[in-house]
Amino acid sequence: MTNFTDVAVGDLFTGKNGRAVFVRDYLDKHPGEFPVYSASLESPFGYIDSHDYDADDHGGKMLTWVMNGYGGRVQEVAGKFSANRDRGVLVPNDGVQAPDLTYLRYEIEPVFVAAAVGRRVEGRRNDYTKLYPADAMAQRILVPVDGRGRYDHAKMMDLGARLRRIEAAQAAVRTALGEVLSARVTIESLASGSGSA
Repeated sequence: MTNFTDVAVGDLFTGKNGRAVFVRDYLDKHPGEFPVYSASLESPFGYIDSHDYDADDHGGKMLTWVMNGYGGRVQEVAGKFSANRDRGVLVPNDGVQAPDLTYLRYEIEPVFVAAAVGRRVEGRRNDYTKLYPADAMAQRILVPVDGRGRYDHAKMMDLGARLRRIEAAQAAVRTALGEVLSARVTIESLASGSGSA
């Protein structure tokens, strides 16, 4: 049986605001290869010639969350990047080895979304909610612990691996469904009644 402990997100991470300077005009004047993330989870807002974060310094990926827009949505980000004022970055606290990020993403996102405030519309279309660092860091999640009460990294990695397999299977189904829906099928009909009985 796995035991869990209740942990504030702020015990694991420091929530950092993205920078307001990253607007379209800034991006146009500083084109480059490094993505700037905003409220969209679909693609970066744009690319610039510098970066504020390097996920390789933190195990290869970092967690970020939408602060304005669909407040509370969480995304894993790799490589060198920056965030604008609509996105926050979860920077691992000194001395804390961040557990499996996929596991944490699934634990954090529901509580972040529930904590976000603002306008909510049925079906999450046209929502405009927000969640800033102080409130985000106060949210609590469940983390597996071993027999000594320490974070059970092996268990989190196992759960994270399962979640990644599920996500890969879901992506494969979406791809296959897209191919089926876009397929063109021609069915020839046989002429009936063309001969005598």
